[in-house]
Order: sequence, then structure tokens, then C-alpha cells
Amino acid sequence: MKIIIVFIVLITIAVASQQEGFDEIKSWRERIQFKQDYEKLQEMIQQVDHIIAYLDTEQGKNLTPKQYEELLNEITTIEEEIKVITSSYKEDDL
Repeated sequence: MKIIIVFIVLITIAVASQQEGFDEIKSWRERIQFKQDYEKLQEMIQQVDHIIAYLDTEQGKNLTPKQYEELLNEITTIEEEIKVITSSYKEDDL
């Protein structure tokens, strides 16, 4: 009877350790995903900054309405991508 109890305790410890390992792996995956998302967001913000800086140049001020609209569409697309990425996080995560 004692052997069965010891065996059950050992199995319980092994399962708990395995679950702890799974939780740690999941935590690392979440951190990696957050880092990748953060880097992607930085890249997107840089793209928008470049567009805005271009609009402040002499060339940017002489755009045709169609070219200007294309740049605005690009900014809108980036904005939508940012919303998709950030929607998976709570405010506390960001």
C-alpha cells in the first residue's frame, strides 16, 4: 500500500513538473511574440515617420493629388496593421 502511495506521489510530482515546464515554454513563446510584435510596430512607426518627413520636403509639397492619396492610403494601411497587432494585448501589456 505504501508503495502505491509513493508511486502516486511521484507521478503527481512528475506531472506537476511537466506542467511547470509547459508553462515556462508558453511564457517564453509569449515573450518572443511580444518582442517580434514590438519590433514590427517600431518598423511601422518608422515608415510613417519617413512618409511624414517626405511630405515636409520640397518634393513632398509638390505631390499630385493622386500621389498624396497613395501616401495617405499607405499610412492608413499601416494604421490598420498596428490595430491588428495591438488588439491582442491588454493595455497593461503595452
